[in-house]
Amino acid sequence: MKKYHARHETLLRHYQRWLNGLTKLAVFQGVCHPLIKNSHQLMVANIRFPDSDSTPAVVPVCLYRLIHGKTLLEPLSVQADIHVSLIVDNRLLSYHPMLEGIFLSECVRIGQRSFANKLISLFNQFNGPELRPKLMWLCWYDLMLGFPLDDWLNALKMKTEEQLVEWIIGRKMENWGLTRIMDDYVLFG
Repeated sequence: MKKYHARHETLLRHYQRWLNGLTKLAVFQGVCHPLIKNSHQLMVANIRFPDSDSTPAVVPVCLYRLIHGKTLLEPLSVQADIHVSLIVDNRLLSYHPMLEGIFLSECVRIGQRSFANKLISLFNQFNGPELRPKLMWLCWYDLMLGFPLDDWLNALKMKTEEQLVEWIIGRKMENWGLTRIMDDYVLFG
């Protein structure tokens, strides 16, 4: 009898290989600091969209540890793993740098294309080199905790850049661990 190979592990390996290659190239070319690798370790964990059950998705290990500490995630049952889609949006991976591409591709992969499109619009609206990654980390954090997404769906697009910066500062004050992750990512990226 053959050993079962988890589908979500195949997905994780695909993303990790892509991210490792891109990171290695960016570090080699001097675009990123080598410590960016600390943010680029991935794992499968649950995220939650409003009005839906938790869904396994690829997330950064550092964000998972911030939220759950050293608690290990229960492995997916074979039945649940069979339903994991392996369709990755390579166009999003190519167009959006590093973790941002993985985040958007994962939203699309789990059936949240409309949400991904709203995030892309928001990232394009607030295209600053510090704003985009901070928005990505905050949104991923909210999804992992299952927080309401009203800000992401409606309120943020109505803000000016100054108002958005104030909103980010307010969110950063809620969690110093997340602030460190975001600031390190911007600094090393």
